[in-house]
Amino acid sequence: MFKVFSLFVRTATKPLITWVTYYKKSQIKETDSAISRYFASRLKWLGQITHYYNTKLNRRFFKISNNTTEIEIKPLSEDRALDRGAEIFGEILIYTILLTLPVFEMIRQYKNAAKKEKIKEDFLANMRKDVDKLVIDNEEITYKIREVKEKLKLL
Repeated sequence: MFKVFSLFVRTATKPLITWVTYYKKSQIKETDSAISRYFASRLKWLGQITHYYNTKLNRRFFKISNNTTEIEIKPLSEDRALDRGAEIFGEILIYTILLTLPVFEMIRQYKNAAKKEKIKEDFLANMRKDVDKLVIDNEEITYKIREVKEKLKLL
């Protein structure tokens, strides 16, 4: 079920991820500030790390290499690493948003349910007080009626 959801989310968010990737890449290439160079280096690093672990995982999963013979993983070119890093950054951003929104919605619903429960409890407590007061009033009235009946019998 998670894989189906993940595939759906990936497919649905691919245009947004592509836009974020293109935007970040174009911003980095257009400006030559220290911040842009730092951000580009972080994206390249993220792209290289992602490529390395993705390749390693695929090799183990498909049993292309074993523990005794390790085939060297060639690093990506700087442009490809930047593209991959920007894509991963966009995916992380989108998935973070997609995962936090339901959490916030659950918290909001929990608070609303707790508030409704508190209102119900307060209403029931007030109703119990009213019922108790009515029972006491009823007992007093019943006692007074008995007294009046006794007085009437004496007459």
